[in-house]
Amino acid sequence: MRDFFVLRLVSCLREAICNYEPKRKKLVWHLAVLAVVVATFMYSTWLGGVLAALYLLNEVGKSRSHHRWQNQKLAVESAENVIRRGGFDEIEIIRMLEAIQQGSAPVPSILYALLRLPRRNVEHEVSRAYNALDDEEKKALSSQWQAFLDFMLKNDDGDAARKLREMEDNECANIFTPIRAALDEVSLQFVDDKTVRFISKDKATYRSGYEIDIKNDGLRHYLYVRCEKMGEGKYRYPMRICVPESECKWLWFSVGEESKATGVISALLSRYRQKRALDIRDVESVRADAEG
Repeated sequence: MRDFFVLRLVSCLREAICNYEPKRKKLVWHLAVLAVVVATFMYSTWLGGVLAALYLLNEVGKSRSHHRWQNQKLAVESAENVIRRGGFDEIEIIRMLEAIQQGSAPVPSILYALLRLPRRNVEHEVSRAYNALDDEEKKALSSQWQAFLDFMLKNDDGDAARKLREMEDNECANIFTPIRAALDEVSLQFVDDKTVRFISKDKATYRSGYEIDIKNDGLRHYLYVRCEKMGEGKYRYPMRICVPESECKWLWFSVGEESKATGVISALLSRYRQKRALDIRDVESVRADAEG
C-alpha cells in the first residue's frame, strides 16, 4: 500500500514537471530582435553592443533553464520507472528526489515521509487483526475499502489519457526494437558473468528501455538507454552512464543512430571485461569516439 501511494505521488510529480516545460521563442521573434539590434548598432555602436549582450545573456539563461528542466524530467521519469518495477532502494529514491527538488521542483514532503517508513512484511499481523473482527466489523471494513477505491478511481486521469499513454508506449517500444535486439545479442557474451545483469532483457520490465547493472567488489556501474517521444512523430534515445565516484553522464542519439547507441554500450562493456571496472576516463573516451 505504501508503494502504491509513493508511485502515485511520483507520477503526479512527473506530470507537474512535464507540464511546465520552459517555452522557447519562435524564429520570427529572434529575427525581429536581430533586426532591431542591427538597426541600433548602425545608429550607435555602443548601444547596439549593449542590446546584443543583453539578448545573448537572456538566451543563455533560457537555455540553462530548459536544460535544468530536461534533467528534472529525465530524473523523475527514471525514479518512476524504478518504483514501478518494485523492490526499489528507498535511500536512492530519496536522493533522486532531493536532486530534483534542488531545481525548484514541487516535491511534496509527504513523499519523503512515506519513503522513510520501514519496509517489513506485515501480512501475518494484518491477517491476525482481521480474523479477530466479527462479521459486522468485517463488513464495515469492506465497505470503507470499497469507498476508498471508488474515490481513487474517480480521481484517476481517465481512460482517454491511459489509452494515449499506452499508444505512445507502443510506438516507443516499436522504435526501440533494433536497440533491444542488438543488446540482447550483446547479453549472450555475458551469460557466465554474474556481475553483469541485463535487467530489461525481459520486455515486460520496461518495453521501451534497456537497463544494464554491474556490481563488482562493492562498486556499482549503471547503463541505461530508452526511447523518448519529443513531439508528434519525433523520437530520440537518451542514454545515462553512471560509474563509481563520478557524476552520471548523458548521451543523446537520434532515430537512425541505433548502431551508434549500441556501439557505445558494447564498447563500455568490452572495457569492463578487460579491466573489471569502469571510470570516467573510459566514459569520456567512448563518448569522444561516438561523437567523432
